[in-house]
Amino acid sequence: AAMTCLFMSIKLYGARTLCVSSLIQLSKGHFTEDHVLAMERNILNTLSWHVHPPTPLTFACDFIQLSPTERILKPSTKRL
Repeated sequence: AAMTCLFMSIKLYGARTLCVSSLIQLSKGHFTEDHVLAMERNILNTLSWHVHPPTPLTFACDFIQLSPTERILKPSTKRL
């Protein structure tokens, strides 16, 4: 499971991709491609495919994008 989790995290967050065959070479033959793919499927099903939850930063960026820009960028004309 650890090798598969490493593979999945590289797929999700890595700047470069890693082929399953490269992962098999790193495991020095302890795992096959079928083992890794079956474990990946098992992990994803167990997590209900919730592998990329929003972070506070992504929430804030999405919130700002949904806000009307006129209210954010223009100062209020009302004075107290």
